[in-house]
Amino acid sequence: ISDHARALGVAGGDGTAATVAQIAIDRDLPLAVFPAGTLNHFARALSLETYADTARAVVAGSAGTVDVGRINGCLFLNTAGLGGYPEMVRLRERLEHRIGKWPAAAVALFRTLRGTKPLDLVINGKRRSVWAIFIGNGEYRPRGLTPSNRSSLADGVLDVQSLRADRRLGRTTAIAASLFGTVERTRVLGAIQADHLVIESHTGPILTAHDGEVTGPVDHIDLDLDPLALTIYR
Repeated sequence: ISDHARALGVAGGDGTAATVAQIAIDRDLPLAVFPAGTLNHFARALSLETYADTARAVVAGSAGTVDVGRINGCLFLNTAGLGGYPEMVRLRERLEHRIGKWPAAAVALFRTLRGTKPLDLVINGKRRSVWAIFIGNGEYRPRGLTPSNRSSLADGVLDVQSLRADRRLGRTTAIAASLFGTVERTRVLGAIQADHLVIESHTGPILTAHDGEVTGPVDHIDLDLDPLALTIYR
């Protein structure tokens, strides 16, 4: 990258955008994201549906600062996940265009949880038994493990939602509630909002994921929020 560069641009999906976002932060440059991935969650959160949308924002100089999350030092723009969550998301996204969002969530949850064991974790000093964990960079809606929207990209929180394994019939309840989109009204959903979390796995090393990239397995996870760290065209 030239020392005379005044901005960076990236064409790709969420994982690619996150990689270049780290370079933009290191160089203190604004970033232009051209949506060229499969889902483009981050670009859509910025109201960038097409290349032309991004080009107009750059020409107009329309930009702002947003938070970024970090999982064991790796930057993420949208979400991170632990345990069965990464596989559940992949299955849901593969199915939802054919059978609809909530049925796809229920099927993905059933397939992911079938035959798996819960995770024994310590989250910020508290012991918890969970099936899967979702971590959002910012508060996501609707509540549950299939959220899709953020009202703000700079609200200063990591949005941690978990499917609890210490509730009777927890898996059955979660699958049924996912089918009807009512998980947030059940007692199987746990939620924490913070700007820093330390998670220790007593189950052994587990997979992690961030913005579609699967990493690990690891048994210690540090999650941090870097507020207003990235300048982005929007």
